[in-house]
Amino acid sequence: MSHSPSKNMGVEWLNLRIIFGKVKTLSMENKRSSVSLLMGFAENSKVKLYQSAFLAVLGVASSIIPYWCVSRLLVHVINGSLSINVGIYYITIALIGYTGKIIFHWVSTSLSHAGAYSILKEIREKIAKKLYNRPLGDVLKTSSGEYKTIIVDTVEKMEQPLAHIIPEFTSNLLVPLCLFAYLMSLDVRMALVSVATIPVGVVLYKKSYEKIRPLLWRLCSGQQRYGRGCGRVHQWH
Repeated sequence: MSHSPSKNMGVEWLNLRIIFGKVKTLSMENKRSSVSLLMGFAENSKVKLYQSAFLAVLGVASSIIPYWCVSRLLVHVINGSLSINVGIYYITIALIGYTGKIIFHWVSTSLSHAGAYSILKEIREKIAKKLYNRPLGDVLKTSSGEYKTIIVDTVEKMEQPLAHIIPEFTSNLLVPLCLFAYLMSLDVRMALVSVATIPVGVVLYKKSYEKIRPLLWRLCSGQQRYGRGCGRVHQWH
């Protein structure tokens, strides 16, 4: 039987919490404490994550500069005041903005990955220390494969939200909000028109996802059956 990805992630979180000996019930309070537990490991890497988010915001803001330069060039064309010097000036600014986007994104990604893998390293060390201090009989009740899945695979899945979602979500949300506020200061109607396509996009995405979701579940189920069958195949060879 196949399971949804969210349920599998919940089981993996439960396994991780059991290793730490901190699971008593599956209440919402414990789910919140899971997040606080993860952020507790980020104490030594918070500065890198904050710097990464800040640079990501600068990178997204820099990517808007070329569009602003094009708009200014169009204004000069309409007014009939376009000249070679004006063109070179705005093209130079556009190139600087595009270069800043690349540099800020590269540095932000490097910092976020450095912080994320430092956190994963600390988590794995804590798990190993916890196992070392537990009775040998309790440790032997769980197979080495399950420990490998928890320590390697489950912990590795935390890299995605730590290294990508934190800086990218922050920058891709903050900059559009600032642009929307700027448009509101210019013309409320223009600002409302700019977000009018969001509900349409959400509806189309939901419909497409409903068609794709059964296929994704079948794919995950097939991968699980293949993984379970590998052991039996090896037994026959």
